[in-house]
Amino acid sequence: MDRNLIILSKLSSCGRKIKRFRMHDLLHAFCRREAQNENLLHVVQSKNSSYFPQKGFRWVNIQYENFDVSRIHHFTWKSCRSFFSFVRRELNPDFRNVNLLRVLFRYTSYVRIKNNVNTVHLRFLDVENSIELSRTHGFLESRGREGVELSRSWNLQTLYCYRRVSFRRLDEGGKYLKFPQLQHILCLDPFCGNPPNFVHKVGLIRDDDCSKEWITNIPCLKKVHIACEGSKINACIANLAYLEQLEGLKILYSGNTRNVINNSIALLKNLRKLTLYGVGFVCDEKINIRSKLPRLEVLKLHWKPFVGKEWEIQEEVIFCQLIALVIYGYHLKHWKASSQNFPKLGHLYIKYSYKLREIPIGFAEISTLKSIKLWECLPSAVESAKKIQEEQRDYGNNDMVVIKEHTFDGWASEESLSEEETEVDN
Repeated sequence: MDRNLIILSKLSSCGRKIKRFRMHDLLHAFCRREAQNENLLHVVQSKNSSYFPQKGFRWVNIQYENFDVSRIHHFTWKSCRSFFSFVRRELNPDFRNVNLLRVLFRYTSYVRIKNNVNTVHLRFLDVENSIELSRTHGFLESRGREGVELSRSWNLQTLYCYRRVSFRRLDEGGKYLKFPQLQHILCLDPFCGNPPNFVHKVGLIRDDDCSKEWITNIPCLKKVHIACEGSKINACIANLAYLEQLEGLKILYSGNTRNVINNSIALLKNLRKLTLYGVGFVCDEKINIRSKLPRLEVLKLHWKPFVGKEWEIQEEVIFCQLIALVIYGYHLKHWKASSQNFPKLGHLYIKYSYKLREIPIGFAEISTLKSIKLWECLPSAVESAKKIQEEQRDYGNNDMVVIKEHTFDGWASEESLSEEETEVDN
């Protein structure tokens, strides 16, 4: 990285972990050329490169939109270890002769596989199919050609599924199934059954499934995504307290009525990252409960999290370890806070804040502040961020930056102001 051969692309919200990086163009071209010379890699970028010679390749990379996967020679399938798809259209490759497949990755396309795939060696799988980790009678018949059984995928480590993942520890033969290496399961539809014991990250699961028995069966769980539709979210959070290693929690609420989190959130003493989608709370009371989480480093509030229009934080409320604060403040108009509330804050992200007129000026006294990022905010909010930047420089913090994107124009700002004046008059 010192020579810019590996370039940092994206950091985590707290700025401590690298989530994505890129290779320098020259280094990337050199590595690809050497891999092709050694018959390890074949890249399909255009019609000219869509021809597969009669020899095997370990890695196949599809980037050409109009490529016909049926043209891949059986010699390639026989030795293929990794299949990468970067096209936007749907692909249905035939993996019948692929006995050594370890990685199946899709970036933007929809990739489906059939139930005739040898999955013993799979490490990483990213598909659109419904997935059954255990051999259960009636599963494949109920889902037709969309379902894939992975009961023999003992080496699987990461599973991304566009639909539903199901698992039952006892298969139809009464055999106890284990996936000792499976650590990450992410599916778009709620998970069905109990995840394997050694899983570290699971999403999506329903709040109805978060019973004490269900939670205690996965003691290694560190991150979980919960889909909430009813009023059981607080009971679910109370059961999550049995997970001593839980560090990340994401709650997505899709109900029609307001769902409010109570004091049960304070039981999660080891929580480092909390994300709330559509979960309501009273600004003066419930939101400040998050300050009782002693290890909380990242707090994300998405989609109408504010029941009221004002968030006032009292001086005695301190987010002692919070490093990153992300606010999607659709309805937030007034925000009152000071540097004492966020003594270690490093990054502030404000997005889609159509009514927030300014950021608390007290943030200028936070010595650890490194960045303020505003996306689709009012010009007045951007100006307040720049004032904070100027004061930070007066204090000697020249590294603090303000990043703004898609700021509203003057007409939108005047419209927001007129709406606020109308409410005051009423």
